[in-house]
Amino acid sequence: TKIYEACTFQDLTGQRVNKVIKILKEVDARIARMLQLFGGDAAVTALPRRDERTGDERLLNGPQLPDQAPSQDDIDALFANGKP
Repeated sequence: TKIYEACTFQDLTGQRVNKVIKILKEVDARIARMLQLFGGDAAVTALPRRDERTGDERLLNGPQLPDQAPSQDDIDALFANGKP
């Protein structure tokens, strides 16, 4: 009985692992297809560069893009009278 239980458990585990592998292969195939549609390696190199800053330095500009961030004058006006 113990051997039978062990075999059943191994079979179920193997089935789950095979499902995960199948899903990962499908995701990989879809990503590869998307890269083909969007220009292959050119699409990957066109991605924005990774922000290498760390700690507080990384938070200085906030979550907005640098050209959309409020200026220091806007921040000062906000604290001065409550309106930008």
